[in-house]
Amino acid sequence: MPEQLIVKKERTANYLLITFVGARLDPANCAVLRDELQAETSAQPQDMVIDLSGSEYAGSPAINAILDMHEHCRAAGRMLILIRPRSAVRRILSLSGVTAVLAVRESIAEARELLAAQ
Repeated sequence: MPEQLIVKKERTANYLLITFVGARLDPANCAVLRDELQAETSAQPQDMVIDLSGSEYAGSPAINAILDMHEHCRAAGRMLILIRPRSAVRRILSLSGVTAVLAVRESIAEARELLAAQ
């Protein structure tokens, strides 16, 4: 039985921080991931920072959900930044070409700097 995906959200004045904890971002958890991200696109548009440090794997359905969210953010004039991906997730992001499209940073401080510069 797959681990349950835990989603934590923290709203600040400047961005929404979403953290996925305790599960692989695989097809079994992708519905939860997609639902959480889509709920945010229907809310007030806000820059988003997705913390991937709690996920040891991200499959193609998860990558597609993140790319969809990126498109929604971009259409609303907002930015989506991925932070702290573990090495296996970073490799998947790189091999899938996502790092050429999305901003990936090592820390929340680097993400804040990028948001401030936009």
